[in-house]
Amino acid sequence: MESEPASVSQMLQIITSLIFVVAVIFAGAWFFRRYGRFHGMINDEVRVIAGLSVGQREKVIILQAGDIQLMLGVSPGRIQTLHVFDKPAIDTNKNNIHDSENSGFASYFKRELKNKINQ
Repeated sequence: MESEPASVSQMLQIITSLIFVVAVIFAGAWFFRRYGRFHGMINDEVRVIAGLSVGQREKVIILQAGDIQLMLGVSPGRIQTLHVFDKPAIDTNKNNIHDSENSGFASYFKRELKNKINQ
């Protein structure tokens, strides 16, 4: 049994289908890069306040979730709660030079943008 070679129309159909599939993949990648974030989860309710490396790949961080501060141990395969603070261990309201939220261009831009929106 010999099979017939593919005709020109079959080859064009295969190439067109391949181009379409690749275009869908690129369009999906662009869409998820542009709009893929969950807007309900992006807010200032959960943020890292402080962190300290205790090894090559291990860290201890203090995370603020709403009004609660948690001390977490973070390693490549595990995140473990080390302590839950009854009252905040680090005051996030004071303005100091080491507070990453209150220093730098990004925070300045964010403040100015909020002021512009509120006007």
